[in-house]
Amino acid sequence: MSCCFAYIHRTFGAELDFLAIAMASMKRPAAMKKPAGQPPQKKAKEANDIKEMTNDRFSLPDFCEQLLASLQLRRSGKPLHFATAFSGSGAPSLVLSCLLEDGVVELFSSEKELSACHALMRNTKTRHIYEDAMAAAQKKKPAWCCQHGRLCDIPAGKQDLYIAGFTCKGNSTQNPNRFTESPAESKHFEAFEACILHIKNHKPVSFILENVTGVLMKESSDSEKKFIEVLMGKMKEEIPEYEVGYVKITAAPLPTSRPRIYWIGHTNASVKEVVVQIEKLISTVSGWKVHHVDSFLDAADDPSIAKWAILGSSMKSAHEIDEAASYASALAKARDKAGKRLPQALSWPAVPDRESRHCTEVLPWLKAQVDCYEQICSFMSIARSNEHWLADVSQTSNRGSVKLTGTVPTLTTSSRLWSYKLHRELTPDECMRIHGFSQYDLRGLSTSEAKAIIGNMMAGTALAIILCPVLRSLGCLVPS
Repeated sequence: MSCCFAYIHRTFGAELDFLAIAMASMKRPAAMKKPAGQPPQKKAKEANDIKEMTNDRFSLPDFCEQLLASLQLRRSGKPLHFATAFSGSGAPSLVLSCLLEDGVVELFSSEKELSACHALMRNTKTRHIYEDAMAAAQKKKPAWCCQHGRLCDIPAGKQDLYIAGFTCKGNSTQNPNRFTESPAESKHFEAFEACILHIKNHKPVSFILENVTGVLMKESSDSEKKFIEVLMGKMKEEIPEYEVGYVKITAAPLPTSRPRIYWIGHTNASVKEVVVQIEKLISTVSGWKVHHVDSFLDAADDPSIAKWAILGSSMKSAHEIDEAASYASALAKARDKAGKRLPQALSWPAVPDRESRHCTEVLPWLKAQVDCYEQICSFMSIARSNEHWLADVSQTSNRGSVKLTGTVPTLTTSSRLWSYKLHRELTPDECMRIHGFSQYDLRGLSTSEAKAIIGNMMAGTALAIILCPVLRSLGCLVPS
């Protein structure tokens, strides 16, 4: 049966596609139809700003040395004792090791996902990994430790620094309930409350919290107050002994933007001064060349590609479906959703010549996504030199991010970034490099587990920029 469908698809694929697209447009309400003869306008935000780029390999240790040199700072040799929560990949530990080299002691971390605990044990030297962040914050009694497989006492020693990226699901604009209710009423708000409880009980000298830029939007549809004002008010009420400020930062000079909000709290230093230093450093780094995505990717014959279950790899789907009618219907829906991202009159290549021929996972919906985004990229392209078309094909064609000039869409836990240059999906190893961590060990994790860690992690560059002035205020970095 599948052979029969494949034959039909090869022979009549273009006609089926045309028929399905025509039928889909016939079903659209008259008010939704596009006026004939009016070519769509390319969205300005999709123009992919052209920045000065470099094909040099990115190195996090070298980047940290550049930051220290620009600030005229050196390592004092003073040890740093810190803790993390919702620790995920362990990015803070890795960046601190680059900035200070020696004397970095992670007293404990907390993480409930076993796959992330596995990654923490492989990549960091944390002394404990507590399953429950709230239990670790309370520090009243022993809590379950994934590192030792038993109940362990919560370390009660002095903490110089506490770092946590609390759950962003309640604050994200991708959350369908984001504006129908306040994120403070979401079950995910418990993560923020656990962070505040940790600060109250453990009393670190300084703390850093991280979340998505959705906190800058209104608390709800019937409120004029930004949600970040709610969070700042909560901190002032619960931890009044801390001066708190925040900054917005991207992952520059990495090829992905990944804008985030970082809060900095301190008990014995001027946070305003720290924030000013961070903003100056952000401005300095914004003038550095952006690393082109090509410098993060493996060669086509690299054996590491085959180990991941990705589109375009040598691993085939267990359920191969190649039904011509299903593909044509899926493509019609993708074309319809794309709207103004595609011209009204579009000549599609013959089915055997489309990008989806490179997909080894041949589910009709995903093949249609890959093909539709190829046409979107082609329409947006103005034939710049050194182009590299990338699209997040996990998202429907009206919302998925497209990049053409060597930058990368923001990675989420569900992202599937298709490269139209390499004719495959980017691997988790490559995505980890794009976040600044070239030596990260993902062995033992499935593709979906690795993506969950990558989609939730902090960018190495952003952390390094935030940490430099904070470490200076703690005496771990001093003027050179």
